[in-house]
Amino acid sequence: MTSRVGEAPGFPQEAPQGNGGAVERVPDSVDTPGSDLVTVYWRPGCPYCAALRRGLRRAGLPTAEVNIWAEPEAAAIVRSIAGGNETVPTVVVAGTGLVNPKVRTVLDAVHAVAPDLVANMRPAKGARGANVLALLQWIVVIALVVASFAVEAAGHAGASWAIDGVNLAIFGGFRLLRRHLEGNRAPDTSTSGGTS
Repeated sequence: MTSRVGEAPGFPQEAPQGNGGAVERVPDSVDTPGSDLVTVYWRPGCPYCAALRRGLRRAGLPTAEVNIWAEPEAAAIVRSIAGGNETVPTVVVAGTGLVNPKVRTVLDAVHAVAPDLVANMRPAKGARGANVLALLQWIVVIALVVASFAVEAAGHAGASWAIDGVNLAIFGGFRLLRRHLEGNRAPDTSTSGGTS
């Protein structure tokens, strides 16, 4: 179900309720690179862009990524979709623009135009390893919390504090390793015409 959120010159702008991101039809006169697949318009330093790109990689969805700061034509495309603003991330799926969408919204849009693509997607390389690490991380953290309580109950508060410090360090280390495996540390290049 969608609701009206405004009008842009020449085409409507709509936002899906509950799943984030304005949806609009890209004007036919706009040539969007990779519009037969999925094009993600982003800019460096944008945490929403990083989160969306990471999520789409994790889902295994092939995308073309375009940095709007390096490509003036891309910035113009984003402005035409986002009602004159350079709101990123903006995603184009088969000619339909999504402004600041959630990963699920993009996957649903792809499923609507290419159900076989979504059905046959496999998690990105490293995503399974990150899931195993997440499980291992929580097992280790819980075990150390239990050990900390046991040591403190035995009257060794100093040792309990030491275990808590080690626990925090291990938690942070696992988190960094998982982010690295999930592709969060992938270098941000100005444009990436291939798949992500």
